Amino acid sequence: MPSVWILTKGLMKKEIIEFKRYLFNTIGGILTVYVIFLLLFSGYKGVSGMNIDTGDTLENLVVGFVLWNFLMFSYQDVKNTITEENKRGTLEQLYMSAYPFTLLIIIKSVISMFFNFIFTGIILILTMATTKVFLNIDIISLIPLLILTGLSILGIGLMLGGLSLIFKKVGSYMQIVQFLIVGLVAVPVNRFPILRLLPGSLGASMIRRITIYGENILDFSSFEMLKLTGVGILYLTLGCIIYKICESKVMEKGILGHF
Repeated sequence: MPSVWILTKGLMKKEIIEFKRYLFNTIGGILTVYVIFLLLFSGYKGVSGMNIDTGDTLENLVVGFVLWNFLMFSYQDVKNTITEENKRGTLEQLYMSAYPFTLLIIIKSVISMFFNFIFTGIILILTMATTKVFLNIDIISLIPLLILTGLSILGIGLMLGGLSLIFKKVGSYMQIVQFLIVGLVAVPVNRFPILRLLPGSLGASMIRRITIYGENILDFSSFEMLKLTGVGILYLTLGCIIYKICESKVMEKGILGHF
């Protein structure tokens, strides 16, 4: 098999070209997300009677919303890639490449995650400017946590991507998962430690500790970091297994390139 580095460079180049070519659409996506936040923020102010000095509640709103968007775009990438390649008629060509398609889709998703950092960063700046809440943005601490948290969500994306190979349209279930991610981001893992095994929940809690309470990655125990890494690898592995099962079913039926 050719070098994985060659594959990574090729996918990176493709992502950069598409990012620049469809920049106008990307800007529209940022504006859409920002408008949604404005609606949430307006509702929050209405509930609090315009008194937004309520401890860390507003900080949690900002962190939760931005993190939800990051995870949502991360898990959607796998399914969107498969759907787009299927529409273009290039999905079967990718399967004939020298690289396993699962490896290709994981590397592509990780690369997209880094572009998602830019997207998320812009949204974070806009939300902080709107709410006048300025969080502790420790990039060195946040990026490893975001990557490890994103791995577990990527596993969920692989599961849905496998289902999209078989059923072709799984948009309704994608919407259900979007709302489930809201719960995963907001779940109180300190009160219910077992919930730390859910995808994204432990990482979201650790990210809040950095952004709201001023901690850094060195404040976390090695056990916490190992648990976060283990959860990410566990769900990524489960996602790969389920994807391969769905892929085998599609290959048997000969409907890989059907849409």
